[in-house]
Amino acid sequence: AGMMYKDDKKNDYYLMLPTDNIFGSEGVLVYPMGWKLDPFFSASFFSQITQSYTIVKDELNPTASLWDPVTSQQSWGFEYNYKDSSEYLFSRIGFSLKQIRAYEYTQLTDNPLTKDIKERYKAESGIQWKSEAHFIISPTLDYKGTLDLFGTFKHPDKWAITFQNEFKIALWELIGILIKLDISYDEKQAMRTQFNQILRFGIIVDVK
Repeated sequence: AGMMYKDDKKNDYYLMLPTDNIFGSEGVLVYPMGWKLDPFFSASFFSQITQSYTIVKDELNPTASLWDPVTSQQSWGFEYNYKDSSEYLFSRIGFSLKQIRAYEYTQLTDNPLTKDIKERYKAESGIQWKSEAHFIISPTLDYKGTLDLFGTFKHPDKWAITFQNEFKIALWELIGILIKLDISYDEKQAMRTQFNQILRFGIIVDVK
């Protein structure tokens, strides 16, 4: 979580906006059968930490807040994984059920075809394919990447895609540089590919 100060001298306004405003958790159960693919079940959720906004006519328009909305997802299928010391790679694919619950901020749950009804719950079933990798490129450079794809049975030609990349450069034992590049595409939120690039310098601690 963090804050961003935006000063627009052309339009004569300034704003304080939250950044990285998200929290969540994921749990995974894998049954090792000694095959190349092992069955798994996963469950996850995520929501906002504080209120989120979009800028509409130089004014803040609230779009979400803590636990409003909250997205949960359960998946079951098969996993391939490879581990070697501190490096690893896994890829999971399976059937998935995704739920979105909202109270006030219903942009992701409301059905535009039913104008007289404000839906606060939405469920979708489909296929989730999620892969994650962590590699030590050099003694001072680590890479971690996550690719998450979700496609519904109702619209199999439309997929929500999230691609997260993180590079950690160690300058000293605890001091380093963190570079993140997140790419996402979801037609339900925006009809364009979204990019988020972050550069941080500070203390990096790995809990193993």
